[in-house]
Amino acid sequence: MIKETITYTDYNGTERTEDFYFNMTKTELLRMEQDKNGSFSQILEKFIKAKDQADLFEAVEKFIFKAYGEKTADGRQFKKSDEISESFFQSPAYEVLFDKLNGNPEYSYNFIMGIVPAELSKQAAENPEAVKRLAEVRSLAESYECWRCE
Repeated sequence: MIKETITYTDYNGTERTEDFYFNMTKTELLRMEQDKNGSFSQILEKFIKAKDQADLFEAVEKFIFKAYGEKTADGRQFKKSDEISESFFQSPAYEVLFDKLNGNPEYSYNFIMGIVPAELSKQAAENPEAVKRLAEVRSLAESYECWRCE
């Protein structure tokens, strides 16, 4: 799980600082693998093979959409739904996060890899092919000056 503290100006002109949470469980990743419209492997593949900014933008957004949720105060649940994700995407905080991802490939790589469960990240690090794929993701991110089409 990643906690991002984001400072943004809301639509009333008030500056706010809030914590936002992103997480993918092993179960969610396995479930995503069964989804023909957006498995985790497909998203990673899109990162690697993206030929233009639109493909990369779509892959980043899809991953963030699936990872975003709200942690309960007692820490026992991490609530996710399309409505919760859509609410975040419609907030100025999302724009701040996306700008941060856009301007810093190292941060982007660490953000995306931090969302994946720690044991899967460790397994990936022990698998030379996975390391190569993650390096390709990092390299691709560094090759783009901008993920966002202005």
